[in-house]
Amino acid sequence: MAALNADLKVYGKNYSDDIAVPQNTTAYSSSVDTGTKGVLGSINVKLFVGTTELSVAATQILTVTLQSSADNISFTDIILLYTITGAAQAATTAAAGLALMQIVIPPNALRYTRLKYISDDAAGTGTLIAYPQYLPR
Repeated sequence: MAALNADLKVYGKNYSDDIAVPQNTTAYSSSVDTGTKGVLGSINVKLFVGTTELSVAATQILTVTLQSSADNISFTDIILLYTITGAAQAATTAAAGLALMQIVIPPNALRYTRLKYISDDAAGTGTLIAYPQYLPR
C-alpha cells in the first residue's frame, strides 16, 4: 500500500525519469495525455534533481518550459517553469533529489503536455525527474 503522502501521478506517467541535462542543445520529455484540454487546475507539474547532482557552469543557463499540443505532434510553449543560471565565477549545483519547482498546469494547456529542456552549457551535468501530479480536492 502506498504511503498516505505519496504523489498520485497522472496515469502513473513521468515526463522525465532521470533524463540527462542537455549539453548545449534542446531535449524534450515524454508527453503525457491529461485526457482533456485545460485540466481545470487539477494537475501540478513537479520537477526534481534526479539521482545525479545538477551542475550548470559559470554564466550558463538551463531552462525548463511546459509545452502543450492538441494532437501530440505539434507542441507550443505555454509557460517557462524553471531557470537556473551558473554563478558569475563558478558552477551552480543542486543536490540529487532536491525539489526544484511545483506549479499547476495553466488552464490554456491543451490535452497533451511535455517539458522542453534547453541548455547553453556544453559541460552541464546531472539528471532531472519530472511528473504530473493530481491535486487532492
